[in-house]
Amino acid sequence: ESGAWTPEDIERQRRSLRCLMMLPAILAFCWTPTSVRRIVDVFFPDWSCMPLDYLCVIAGPLQGFFNAALYGTTPAVRDAVLGRLDHSAEKLRNVQ
Repeated sequence: ESGAWTPEDIERQRRSLRCLMMLPAILAFCWTPTSVRRIVDVFFPDWSCMPLDYLCVIAGPLQGFFNAALYGTTPAVRDAVLGRLDHSAEKLRNVQ
């Protein structure tokens, strides 16, 4: 029947779910230094830690990079990009 899930569909869904499950880890990794810094500032306003400051500056912007990299590894995006590249290569082969 046409509505049945094939093993390939189920594996594809599992890969997508694994990618989706990485998003909270990325969020925690990128926001933990800034959250720690803010909590420390509340209780110890005069305390300064340069490595923590640098970590905050580096980790925050990495969230966009990690999100984009993870999005690019999802099966749907990979198939769309590779399909488009295959289609473009096919068009180039036909040009004479």
